[in-house]
Amino acid sequence: MSKLEMLESLADFWERIDYVGLFFVFIGVTIESLTEFTSLIRSSVWKPKIGKVSALVLVIGLTMELIASSRLSTLNRQVIRILAVEAADAEKRAAHAEKSTEDERAARMKLEADLRSRHLGAKDR
Repeated sequence: MSKLEMLESLADFWERIDYVGLFFVFIGVTIESLTEFTSLIRSSVWKPKIGKVSALVLVIGLTMELIASSRLSTLNRQVIRILAVEAADAEKRAAHAEKSTEDERAARMKLEADLRSRHLGAKDR
């Protein structure tokens, strides 16, 4: 497995963690909203407990998102560095190939000119 493939695999993992965190945030906010803005839960005993649990779920989800986002940023920077190096190498190879092509073209033109001059010289005899 190449370094780039490994980084992409890690990015997939952290992206999933980010989505799980987002789901936790959604659940926490939904429960908190239902607890605070509706009368679905009337019990004075359960209402604060459910509110605390939903706040805890919300904090866990936000923490997961924060960690996943920072890891994804780090991984993206590493991928960009690798791709920049690969692009620079490709540019060097392309420049070398262009020079080789130009050298071969010049040599071919010289050879063709030599052949023409020999061919013309042979006709003069």
